[in-house]
Amino acid sequence: MTTPSVSASPTHHYDYIDALRGWALLGTIVAHMNSVFTTDYPFHPWANQGARGVQLFYVASALTLMMSWHHKNDGAIPFYIRRLFRIAPMFWLAIVFFLVRHGLQPRWAAPDGIGALHILTSATFLHGWHPETMNGVVPGAWTIAVEMTFYALFPLLVMVCTSFWRSVAVFMATFTLSFAADGWLQPFLARAFPHSPEDLLKAFRFFFFFNHLPIFILGLAVYHAINEYRPRISVSTATIGAHACLIPILLLPFLPDFPPKHISYGVVFAVLAFFLGCGAQSRFVNARICHIGKVSYSGYLVHLALLSLIILNPVIDTLSSHIGLAFFDPALPRWLTVSIFTLSLWFAVTWVSIKISTLTYTYVERPMIKLGAQLAARWRTPAPAVETAPPLKVI
Repeated sequence: MTTPSVSASPTHHYDYIDALRGWALLGTIVAHMNSVFTTDYPFHPWANQGARGVQLFYVASALTLMMSWHHKNDGAIPFYIRRLFRIAPMFWLAIVFFLVRHGLQPRWAAPDGIGALHILTSATFLHGWHPETMNGVVPGAWTIAVEMTFYALFPLLVMVCTSFWRSVAVFMATFTLSFAADGWLQPFLARAFPHSPEDLLKAFRFFFFFNHLPIFILGLAVYHAINEYRPRISVSTATIGAHACLIPILLLPFLPDFPPKHISYGVVFAVLAFFLGCGAQSRFVNARICHIGKVSYSGYLVHLALLSLIILNPVIDTLSSHIGLAFFDPALPRWLTVSIFTLSLWFAVTWVSIKISTLTYTYVERPMIKLGAQLAARWRTPAPAVETAPPLKVI
């Protein structure tokens, strides 16, 4: 793939962005599988950092929104309508599924059980502002809360981040503030939620929106960087740069945790997205991974649902135990048998997730996206002129 290709969509939608989403989903599934099943194998450090797929999602999301915003140029209300119809239907289905699956009983993310507050805040995407609602109804729902909060601020951020260097300045400012805020957030949470478990409050500090805002800003910076610097970057240079990003991706799990890993990975992912946007040729951008990227939102929710069906399921536990015994040949090294078994489970969950997600994307997401676009068109008003870069153009 030599240059970004424009899809049939009226927006400037490039294959490499779908590929980024696809790899983000695969990494996230790896991390969740790694936390559920055995971790006694040599790939654990990298599998554990598969959770950084969330940051890759955020970079790709911000970049895509910038393209769409400048292409459509129809104002904030149509933008909010399209985003709501893009995210809400599948998430509301997930709420129903997990309420049926787990009921209202207490759990780690909701020590006092599920009540009206949990359901209402989840349905209105406000669950990210309370430690016991963030992941209470839908496991992993913190990512949706963060994404929707970013949508709410996006029109303002567009007016602030009007160039690459301004975006870099905003990134540095938000990163500094988020790092400083974490210091006072800990004692504040301890006083505000004295009965909440300490590990739950610690998780909330990481999941909180402001901790991830710098990652979204990086996506805005990538948009401007591609606009401003792409003519100076040759395809060969972009290709070398994109593949060079694999080095820090592989080394970061073993480096000190400052800057925080999610920030470090966010920077690397932003650089990767920039080089891909400059036309890097890479086998990592292919039809299969692009399809996974297209259905990645459904895939994120579906794989969580599948894991909820697997965890503590006596039938699945028995079956996996028998399958696992077949792999554990005493003549083979333990690390090899564990790796084979773990990778097999990951492949099975991933394959089923993608198959189901293809159906939900076709019959839930796409019709709702189309409906949202139709409703947004009724509210279309030209956006006020701001000092921004022009939409990306294919070269």
